[in-house]
Amino acid sequence: DDLRHEGDLPLFSKFNQNSVADMWDNCLSFNVTHTGGGKKMYQCVAVGNNLSKAFGKDLKDRYVSSADKRVLPGANLMESLDSSVDSKVFVLSAGQFVNSDNKIVKYRDCVMPFTNFEGLVTNLVVGISWKAL
Repeated sequence: DDLRHEGDLPLFSKFNQNSVADMWDNCLSFNVTHTGGGKKMYQCVAVGNNLSKAFGKDLKDRYVSSADKRVLPGANLMESLDSSVDSKVFVLSAGQFVNSDNKIVKYRDCVMPFTNFEGLVTNLVVGISWKAL
């Protein structure tokens, strides 16, 4: 709420990861590219250390999209990214997936969209709590 721009979504240029330093190890950050026709690509620019353990692989600098949900574990998470960008709202969801270590990972996520000055969603910050079984 402190970052909101005149009642709209917060501007990514005002985001400071130090404000969430206590939970940054459980966060992902994505750049959003709108490719036309309602399609989007997400570039993972930051992966918290705890999330690398959950996913069992490093997602940093990888591109993901709805067209190829296999890159990002958890189909619900991919749907949350799309939903947050399309609706421009904070999205909460939960799901599970099998990571590369063959462990079932149950998770809850919260996706926060950020905009540029034109009001286009350009970035997402995702907080994830998880447990491997």
